[in-house]
Amino acid sequence: MKRKAFCVECGREIDSGIFCLDHKPSAPLKPLLLKKTETGKYFHRNKWSQFSSDEEALGVLVKETNKDASFVRIEEDHVVLTREGEEFRVPLEIEKLNDPALEKLGTNYFEGILQLRNATNEVLDFVHEKVAAARHRGVGINKIVEEGNGANLYFTKKSYLPRLGQALIRKFGGQMKSSPQLFSVDKQSGKNLYRLNVYVELPLFSVGDVLAIKNAVYQIRRTAKLLYGVKLATGKTHTFPYEGLEAEKLKKQRLPVATTQPEVTVIDPENLDSVVVKNAEGEFLIGKKVKVVVFNKEAWLVR
Repeated sequence: MKRKAFCVECGREIDSGIFCLDHKPSAPLKPLLLKKTETGKYFHRNKWSQFSSDEEALGVLVKETNKDASFVRIEEDHVVLTREGEEFRVPLEIEKLNDPALEKLGTNYFEGILQLRNATNEVLDFVHEKVAAARHRGVGINKIVEEGNGANLYFTKKSYLPRLGQALIRKFGGQMKSSPQLFSVDKQSGKNLYRLNVYVELPLFSVGDVLAIKNAVYQIRRTAKLLYGVKLATGKTHTFPYEGLEAEKLKKQRLPVATTQPEVTVIDPENLDSVVVKNAEGEFLIGKKVKVVVFNKEAWLVR
């Protein structure tokens, strides 16, 4: 059975040693100063460092300032250390610093422009979500200028623009072009300084839309670097580049079935003509409405 231990100063029961934490003699351990920002960056050894938590940062700091001690835990404005089996409280000061990466947010400063065209509210929401997630790296939008069917967004970090442009293309499709623009010369080094313009033109259609391309009808299944569409005549998937694409967006309509034999037909409301449903399969009821598009005097069932 383990023998009980008591603090020689106050008599409180303790796990080990001869003093409780409140009555241990002051130890020759150096107080700790932790310098950090609200974004989770730490200033250590005269440079910015990245630690996963205060505990990790203090563990490193303790080893450098009190080499014979080990970090145990944080207690309010103290740090508990252990040395030779004894625990000690060491004063802790946390100095709040401004993150230099955020200093240019909310100013007129910009390094690049994201030129969005055919941008919907969904696209703009996507951009703002991405920018908010990268704010700790100094990424921000300092100005937005509406431009006809889109907007120009002025970014603090030009290095972020290509990545954001590619993310937009992967999610919404379209085409992207980048062009650096000389705007100044560094007075000290003599180097040219460039801003970056990234142009993203988004498609005027989205997944589920039906397009007429080269006299054939396709329903869009995916938008990415290429346009993926299912040809309704064959059921096969085809890909198309956005640049130079000539496509007509067809209107989806719910039209009543006019006949089922010898062919399934619907009534075209524009001219009241009966048009054949080219991809009709299975049983149909006269008068029941079906979702179709009409193109070149032919109807196609769509989802």
